[in-house]
Parts: sequence; C-alpha cells; structure tokens
Amino acid sequence: MKKPLAFFSVALCFGCLSSLVCISNFVLGAVIAASFLALIIITIDKNYFAQVSGFFFIGMISIVLYFNFGIYNSNLYDVRIINKSQYYTVGSYKNRKILLIGDLKKVKEGQKLVIEGEFTREYNFSKGIVGSINIMKYKLQNDDLITKIYSFKINLYNKFKNYLSKDKASLVMAMCFGDTRNLDSQQKDDFQKMGVIHAISVSGFHLAVVYAVFEKLIGIYPSLAVSFLYVIFTGNQPSTIRAFLMIFFVKFSKKIYKTYDSISSIALSAIIILIVKPYYILDIGFQLSYLSTLSILLFNKEITKKLLFLPTKINESVSISLSSQILSMPCAVFSIKNISTGFLIGNIVLLPLYTCIVLIGNLALVFSSIDILFIFCNKILNVVLTSIDGATSILLGICPPIVYFNKQDAWTIVFFILSLILYKNGAKRCKYIPLILIVFILIHNYCFLPQITYVNSGKSDSIVIKYKNSTYLITDEPSGKNLNNYKKEFKTTEILSARDGKNRFRLGDNYEIIVSMSDYYKDKLKSMKVEVIYKNKNILFTRDNDFPVAEMNNKKNYDIIIIPKDNKIAPLDFNVENTYSYNIFLGRVLNLN
Repeated sequence: MKKPLAFFSVALCFGCLSSLVCISNFVLGAVIAASFLALIIITIDKNYFAQVSGFFFIGMISIVLYFNFGIYNSNLYDVRIINKSQYYTVGSYKNRKILLIGDLKKVKEGQKLVIEGEFTREYNFSKGIVGSINIMKYKLQNDDLITKIYSFKINLYNKFKNYLSKDKASLVMAMCFGDTRNLDSQQKDDFQKMGVIHAISVSGFHLAVVYAVFEKLIGIYPSLAVSFLYVIFTGNQPSTIRAFLMIFFVKFSKKIYKTYDSISSIALSAIIILIVKPYYILDIGFQLSYLSTLSILLFNKEITKKLLFLPTKINESVSISLSSQILSMPCAVFSIKNISTGFLIGNIVLLPLYTCIVLIGNLALVFSSIDILFIFCNKILNVVLTSIDGATSILLGICPPIVYFNKQDAWTIVFFILSLILYKNGAKRCKYIPLILIVFILIHNYCFLPQITYVNSGKSDSIVIKYKNSTYLITDEPSGKNLNNYKKEFKTTEILSARDGKNRFRLGDNYEIIVSMSDYYKDKLKSMKVEVIYKNKNILFTRDNDFPVAEMNNKKNYDIIIIPKDNKIAPLDFNVENTYSYNIFLGRVLNLN
C-alpha cells in the first residue's frame, strides 16, 4: 500500500466522526463505524487492515476520552481563561474547554483561577466545549509564562497604537500575531470580500514567512525553535501547528537522508493534532487549512503547467490561489455558506504587501524593547499599511460581491465537482451532469411566485420577501450577527428597515408591498405587519393574535393571515427550517410549511 500514513489519517478522521455521532445517536454512529470497517476490508490490503482499523479505533477513543473523562464534580477547578468576549467566557481545565458562567468582568485572558462552582456537562462538539461551570466564587492565581504572554500581547498592541492609528495597530496584531480582538466588523467584511480573510488569522503562510527569514539568518535548528515559540505566541492555531510540523518533517527527513513525501507529511501532522485535540475534526479552521494545503499539493503543478504563458511570479500566485480552492471551496460553501469571487485579485495584489507586514511586524516584536528601532519599524509599517489602504479601496470597488449559498447550492457544487472528476477519469456519461446541475440551480434560485418568510430573531421579527431575482430582508433591528446569518442563508440583495415607520415598494409589475410595525404587542415582543396588494385584492400577514381581525374582515377583499409564534429561534442558532413561508399566487396564499 502506497502512502500508508494517508490511510491512517483518514481512518483516524472517520473514527473521530463516528464517535461524535455515537454520542448523539448511538445507532447511527455504529452504522457509520461498521460501514467504514466493511469498506476497508474490501478495499485495503489485508496486511494493513489491522493498522488502519487500529487508527480508526484510536480516533473513537480520543473523542470519548476528551468529552467524557477527566472532569469530576470536585467543586474546585484550576482554570485558565482562554477566550473572553462580551457574551461569553471560555476556560481551559485539564486541556478541555469549559464555558464559564458568572461575574468575570475583572478577569483577563490568560489568567489562571481557582474556581468554586458547579459543573454541568453540556457538549459543543465543534468548539471542543465539554460543559459549563456556574461560578460561586473564584481566586486569581500567580501569573505564569502563558499569562505573561497574554499580557505582553496587550501591551504590544497599546505600544503599536502610540505610533499607528487604532485600525492599523489592529491590523498588525491580526496579521502578525493572530490577535483579531480589536478588528471591527467592517475590516473583517472587507477582507472577506477580497478573499484574503486568511491573512488576518495566523496560518501556514505566516509561519512559512517567519521560518524562511530566520533560517537564512540563524540556520535550521534555531529557526525551528523560533517557529515553535511563534506557534505558542500566536495561540496554537491548527493551521500554524500543521505548518510547523510539516516544516519540521521536511527538515528532519533531509538530515537523516530520507525522501520527503508531502502527502505523508500532512497526514502525519493531522494524526498528531487529532490525537491531542480530536474535536478539531469539526473545527472550520482545521478543515480549511488541511483541505487547501492538500489541494495545493495535488493540483498546483498541473495548474502551473496550464498557465505557463503568464509571467513566473504571477503564475505562481494564480496557481496557488486557484489550486487551494478546489478542495476547500466545497467545505467553505457548506460551513461558511459563502465564497469570495474576488479572491484571485485580492491574493495577487495584496499578498506581497501582507508578506511585508508579517516580516516588519515580527521585526518590531523583536525590537519592542528598543524604542528607536521599534519606532523605525512602525514608520515602515505605516507606509506599507497606507499602501494597503489605497489598494484595498480600489479593490473593494472592482471586486465582485460575495456569493452566498444555501444547502441546496452547496450540494449542487459538490456534485458538480464530483461529476467533473468522474468525467476526467473516464466516465464520459457524466459530461451532461454539470449542465443539468446549472439548470437546476438557476431554477431553484429563481422565485416564480412572491414568497414571504417570517423569521423570529429572538427580540423581534425579520421578514424576507423574494420574487424573481430579488430578495429583500426587512427588519426593525440594526445590523448585527443575526442579520448576517439571514443575509447569508437567504442570499439577500437588499436590507430595509421598518424601525422608522412604513416601507412601501413595488414587487414586480403586479404587486405592492407595505411593511409596518405592529401597533399590538404581546409579551413585549415587537412584530411587523406585511400587506400585499394585488390588483383589488389585499392580504395582511401578522403575528398578533390580538389583532382586530373582525374589524379588518369587514373590509372587502381583505384576507388576514395570522403567523404562528411557536418557532422560537435563539439568536446564535439560526435555522431557516424553523421559519414560516408563504407564496402568493394571483392574490391567493399558499402555505409552504
């Protein structure tokens, strides 16, 4: 069997996934496990069956050990704060993540606490959270090295702010050290639109730049040590750990005169990471890092050959950008539900400038205690960041908009890619599948009848109105996370607000829409009314059970639709399957639920 490490890593991944499914649904998890074992019996050389199945069971055991062992109801817990935001605080206890519930306003990230409280087992598999602690009281412990690293990063940010603007200091901290806490939502949206969001989360790209520079200056072994410290300093992200392990493997293999195999290297790094942190199998950063790297390893050479007519530097940049998307794009479509169509332009223009920021920012870190050199680095950073601001403003004007996807779109893209792969490998009948899928997606995304969808956002209603190629999101809320979720899921083309009164607009040639805030309240929850006018027919949609229906029914050609209120959606758990949708056909209402 060629490249056995690749098979071992795949088996480990399936073992982790099977075990996670078993925790929620034992029967389904057992079916997945049995199916995978049956598959390897049929396809794998019998000499390797024991090893492959062994890694499968190691993956299952790793998940069980992480989520079900090591936490006891002792009422006293030694916890380190690893993530603190306005809405939640996450701590690390015995290398496991725990949600901390209580008054922790005076606590900072990186600090260690002795907490007295009650532990409740509550799983969040994708975040690696095993439960929560209701805090009764806590006591701060003495600072250690990790605490000092967190404090140093805060002080470094404040020092950058003395010589750069707040926005520029935030960018330097994000690009160089993975600290995105001070970036505002607009900066993140701009990076996402240009397809360079990976630049503000420390990844293999950052570590490769740092290692390459230090290797030329101080040699292999010291550079590996510096790179290891950089991984710790930037927060032990999956992508940087992967990059460090792959760099270590390639350098170590050359020293012992062994042939380096990149596929085996990336597989071995995945095995090491998943054994230590098995929940990473559901982490989007882990998935995109490995898929994009594997995609480059598999497809970059072929794409480079196809683009030999381009200048060498541009060819390299375009080839890497395109090849990295082949496997990572379907994953992004399913998880993030959007892709940036301007990623090629953004990577070609901005990536060289980002490389300069990474180099100079880390140089500023080295000279942070020498004021004259630190100030000099900041002057160079200011020039480069000003250039980036100019390039960004131009690119935002020419970059196409972000394309949003729903589940049907995601599956269509996956089948589209699979059909192309099958066709390339000899299945000539598959050549018609892409055309069929394109027709399907066009029909699916074209709304032949006006459709009104009510969504409960937790505090008030939001309404999505779709007709033909237009989609309107109407809400009384200001911008926020929920609205971004709605925008992604419904692929909204325009957001309107009902906060200041009525919104009246035409929908196509035959329909007129009037949206207004309800005058009636129940349980202090606001509601919006939608009135649809079709010729001489009026339809009124409302959630208010106390609405004076009798009064409206006295009016001729009026239909009143009372929307049920039982679809309660948590603000951080958006799901369009729990909404209520209605289509309108010639003034008549069709309930789609």
